[in-house]
Amino acid sequence: MPRKAPAATEAADERFSRGLPATEEFLRVWRETAPRRRLGRTLEALRRNAELTQAELARRMGKDQAFVARMESGRGDMPKAENVALFALHCGFATAYAFVDVTREGEVKLHELQPIGQSEEVVAALESVHDVRLVADDDSATLEYRR
Repeated sequence: MPRKAPAATEAADERFSRGLPATEEFLRVWRETAPRRRLGRTLEALRRNAELTQAELARRMGKDQAFVARMESGRGDMPKAENVALFALHCGFATAYAFVDVTREGEVKLHELQPIGQSEEVVAALESVHDVRLVADDDSATLEYRR
């Protein structure tokens, strides 16, 4: 059975969408759910880049359209890594865990990239990545790198 988003998350989303003033509870929930919302927006962008509808992607994944919609919504629990990898794969992208060291000065150094269920070609490509830095603002975070 699908899990519903926590009531506090729904309330925060509703408050934000209606332009109401932010309460301390709203701000707490908004910060707490930011990673899920970022991931949802990223997944939606990958799907749109692949020029797929939610239904088309769901069919390729062997899931239903509601499954894809939940992943893109940014609500509820963080999707499992295997589901994110499957989603990305069917949109033409590879996924990897990025293990990074963050210095006291805020510099980010790549320690290791581990592919999630990908081919040897992806593993080889990831091994050539270096000079990684984290670019972040309140609403997104991206690893930039050179090969």
